[in-house]
Amino acid sequence: YLTDVFAAAAPLCGYPNLLDYASVSKVPHLPWENAMLEKEYIVRYAENGAHVPLNIVHGGKDGPGRSKVVADRYRALGYSHVFDIEEDLDHNVWDYAYEDSKMVPWLTRHKSPSAPKSVHLATGKLRYGKAYWLRVLEMIDSGKRARVDAKLTTNGVEATTENVAALSIDTS
Repeated sequence: YLTDVFAAAAPLCGYPNLLDYASVSKVPHLPWENAMLEKEYIVRYAENGAHVPLNIVHGGKDGPGRSKVVADRYRALGYSHVFDIEEDLDHNVWDYAYEDSKMVPWLTRHKSPSAPKSVHLATGKLRYGKAYWLRVLEMIDSGKRARVDAKLTTNGVEATTENVAALSIDTS
């Protein structure tokens, strides 16, 4: 979500893989619960991060597999990221990550592009349906994610969509 708001992000000791939690995956769900879990599964939104590098820090004693799913997805997409597992740490990694302010220069050296040539947008809510010059205005099925892959070309804009009834493009 909100990829055009942030130039970079530093998620620490994250919990993005809700679908892998035994307390969620091992219990029966009603159809609407399955749809909600699938729609909100945060790893599916990693594709929005083409222009948002991540510096992920997780303690080795705190189940780093929870953050690894996002690092793996960023790697598969070819997106810029650092995945730092500190084996001797538990949940409290923020002291390490911000020690001597070392994370601050990493975060501040990144700049958000104002109008990137390509935009990938996946969203389950119209509230978060904007990225740079692209906005999803209406979904075909509000119970599913909408996806748009768009790029600026010399002839205008080329886009592919899934579950999008209406969108707007403003490259001015």
